Amino acid sequence: MTSSPLTDPPNNAFATEIEAFIQQMAPQEGPGIVLCRGHELYYFNAAAIARCPDPALREDMASSLADLDFAAEYLVGWLDGQSYQLQRCTWSHPVNDRD
Repeated sequence: MTSSPLTDPPNNAFATEIEAFIQQMAPQEGPGIVLCRGHELYYFNAAAIARCPDPALREDMASSLADLDFAAEYLVGWLDGQSYQLQRCTWSHPVNDRD
């Protein structure tokens, strides 16, 4: 897991965009990981992760999602060409009620 200047500052605009995207997708898809390629966002829930063709990436995402405290944190995967970095982030605003 690494940090990224895109999500480090707590009120960063891109972090806010990622959090809003998760809040939109999670109620229908369940907890998941947001994959970012540039400024394009993709949501991978457990079912989508299970279909990932890369076994190392699939295992990394699945194990990270399994121990995620979704009420307190979320996961962002940064895709850049062939490289991938997974970052655990805390919500900018506390999440009290999440269904």
